[in-house]
Amino acid sequence: MAPDGKSGPERRRSPRHEVEIQLRIESHGASYTGRTRDVSARGAMVECDAVFPVATVLQVTHGVSGRTADFRVVWIWPGDQPGRYRVGLELEEAVDFWGELGGG
Repeated sequence: MAPDGKSGPERRRSPRHEVEIQLRIESHGASYTGRTRDVSARGAMVECDAVFPVATVLQVTHGVSGRTADFRVVWIWPGDQPGRYRVGLELEEAVDFWGELGGG
């Protein structure tokens, strides 16, 4: 369930695909690593060890394809382990970042 209490079809604009993809995440000159837990044509849930304020724009690089795109942080939750976070990301522009996995 999303932090606002909504889940299911009313929150989903495109199908989710559970897949683990390594990512490089850049914000304000710093670089972090992360991995997806699921992806869609419009965004992803990413697990990483950094906290980003909601609305922050991050530059994300796909670990396999090398594609880079800007994503906006839409929510953040504590992860399954101490010091880990789950971050909801939404693409800033409609681009085919994930390829066939994201339906794009």
